[in-house]
Amino acid sequence: MKTKLFFLFVFVSICSLLFSTIWEINLDGTGDFTSIQEGINASVDADTVIVYPGRYYENINYNGKSITVCSLEMITGDESYIATTIIDGNQQGSCVHFINEEDGAVLQGLSITNGSGTILYGDIKRLGGGIVVYTPINHPSPNVSIRNCRIFKNSAVGGGGMRIQRSNVELSGVNIYNNQAVTGGGIYVLYESTLLFDPDNLCNLYNNFSGNRLDLFVSDAVNDVDVIVDTFTVDSDFKYYAYYTHSIASTGELTIEFQNHFLDRINHDLYVSTLGDDSNDGLTPNTPLKTIAIALQRIESDSLNPKTVHVAAGTYSQALNNQIFPLAGKKCVSLIGENMENTILLNDYCEMSYLTGEDHTLLKNLTFTSLDQIMMDVINIFQCNDVGFSNIIVKDNFLDSNFSIDMYLCYEVLIDKLFVIDNYSEKGSGFSLDGGNAIIKNSVFDNNDALGPNQFVSNFYSMTDDYLELENCVFTNSDIPPFPMEENYTVQIGARPNCSPDIKISNCLFTNNYTPNGNYVVFVKSPGSVEMNNNTFTQNTSQTCPLGLFGEVEFNNNVLYNNTSDYEYEINTGNWPDITSTLNVCYSDIEGGEAAIYPGNPPNLATINWLDGNIDSDPLFLLSGEHPYQLTEFSPCVDSGTPNITGLYLPNHDLLFNQRVWDGDNNGEAIIDMGCYEFGADSVGVSNYQLPVTSSQMSNYPNPFNPSTTIYFKTTNLHESARIEIYNLKGQKVRTLPVILSDSQNRIEGSGTPNSYSVVWNGTDANNKPVSSGIYFARLRAGKGVISRKMLLLK
Repeated sequence: MKTKLFFLFVFVSICSLLFSTIWEINLDGTGDFTSIQEGINASVDADTVIVYPGRYYENINYNGKSITVCSLEMITGDESYIATTIIDGNQQGSCVHFINEEDGAVLQGLSITNGSGTILYGDIKRLGGGIVVYTPINHPSPNVSIRNCRIFKNSAVGGGGMRIQRSNVELSGVNIYNNQAVTGGGIYVLYESTLLFDPDNLCNLYNNFSGNRLDLFVSDAVNDVDVIVDTFTVDSDFKYYAYYTHSIASTGELTIEFQNHFLDRINHDLYVSTLGDDSNDGLTPNTPLKTIAIALQRIESDSLNPKTVHVAAGTYSQALNNQIFPLAGKKCVSLIGENMENTILLNDYCEMSYLTGEDHTLLKNLTFTSLDQIMMDVINIFQCNDVGFSNIIVKDNFLDSNFSIDMYLCYEVLIDKLFVIDNYSEKGSGFSLDGGNAIIKNSVFDNNDALGPNQFVSNFYSMTDDYLELENCVFTNSDIPPFPMEENYTVQIGARPNCSPDIKISNCLFTNNYTPNGNYVVFVKSPGSVEMNNNTFTQNTSQTCPLGLFGEVEFNNNVLYNNTSDYEYEINTGNWPDITSTLNVCYSDIEGGEAAIYPGNPPNLATINWLDGNIDSDPLFLLSGEHPYQLTEFSPCVDSGTPNITGLYLPNHDLLFNQRVWDGDNNGEAIIDMGCYEFGADSVGVSNYQLPVTSSQMSNYPNPFNPSTTIYFKTTNLHESARIEIYNLKGQKVRTLPVILSDSQNRIEGSGTPNSYSVVWNGTDANNKPVSSGIYFARLRAGKGVISRKMLLLK
């Protein structure tokens, strides 16, 4: 049914049909083919593939051909064909691919939907949910025309509706709406591209969602981008919805011209509930919205009248109630849940949960977790001022190579009661602050591991340019398995280039961390001042010593004891001769005394001042309960700290929220204890915070194991659907082990606690085939609760 056209159509838009071969695509079999891709494969340059109405579940690729793919709208002018001729990507990739320099290619008169983006040329991110237009570097940029199409309900990491890279795209009469992405919900344009909007046949660009610019994100395009549309999302203050970012060589600007706008923003606090409805006004708890992202999209705020999105308790996910991730934080808008444990943002859909580049934002009373997927980050915040976290849990996330919380150039960061627990990554799974300054207190960084060959820092990383203050924080149970890296740490703290920040670490506990290849468990290096007061380092394992210090360090009232290493700490300038290192040690309990200081390589480049009050004695920890490293009555560390604490950076309470300076006898004045706990002190009136459910409620023995191990766990939330799921390092489920509540085989005999259970895994997959050696994760799912444990199988 190939036909030759020897006449000129009156419609200018269909001039491409002249003297070309037409390939007809019809699902009923009356055309040349029943799939669009078959027609493309048969065509040559200048051919036309006409698609008859129907839903085509395809992910078409133009394969380098300068052809036209269109619906009957092109030759009839009947716009109804646009809605009835559909390319459905079926969540199997981008719906349409222009990735082979298809100069002069045309797409016209179709609906593009349900695309999920494409992974291209080694990139790990899904690009261009609906349409991807991509040209490799140093190749000529093709010209692509997209006309009279609807692009909706697509998703990707970059460009939910469309991604354009090193290409020139003209849009005419195109409607782009209801798409979502991590960056650029509607369109993402970058690197030597041009994007042109037809000023006569107007497009529409509105109501898309993204963590970074809801409708349009442009980065380093060739020139200005003039958005000329009939309808845009809002009528002013476009930065949250559309933005142009520049490198040094880029000078383009973004302008938006529109005739109508889709959304009237609301200058009022908004309320969200899992029982809400997005047709509500959201102005009261009795008329809540349902979708958090929609509340953030609609709310309006300013620095003089900051606003809050109030989130009722419940679990918010795409599967349960059609939530949209990632959430885009908005300037001067706080996101506050009802309470930390029961207001759960469960990301079961995309590679990130929360992203913002806006100032004056606060996250409070929320849990961020994900479900069976590999993520980029959980929370990503970049180039912001005045950022706060309060009562936030980030737990049970698998990441590819980034941190669970990744902050870049953020200033005036204030964090209180942040719990980053049970996260896993190839690089670093805990917390990162690269540039800026922060005060972090009353927080826990627990069981965050770097498990892959790209490991870096597993638990906590901070390179600041002004100051970092850590107080009453716990860093525990973090591992970096042996991979061939020169240096890796569970905690690394230092300075950005050419900066000399003030670093203060007080009342912190570092315990049960493991770095077999790295020199240190905790590494602190800065040309500025470093002050470490009343910290406890115990039960850590490292190659050389648990603590490395480089710079001008004041070391007061600390305890370093019962660590597994050759030395307790090092003060040195060996690899950084530009940093002068001086260590002043006083009133500290250090196992091995002054001889426990590693001399460095080369040695004797630092000044060590071994001052008054230092001891080498067993600190007599309690070694039981939720805080096993408290001091006991006869501990030599009690009342043995600095007699005069004037000038020391110290909070007013210890890790148990007990008064920091208590009894003693120093001319009638109280004396501080060594370490992060104060023995026998009274509460200062602040409620004790409890560690959230962590790996401490789950264990396995033996570990490492071969071929089987018993998984032990405790929970008060066991559910009839309870099960233990085994995952490998890639996040793939290996096996599910049921927990039979009525069967005593799961109950630990003689435990005396009805909420203690055990399940045996014999090291096989769902087909009862033995799995290979490596790291695996046991996840207990009990109702809405999740507990995780890593296990090592060695054969």
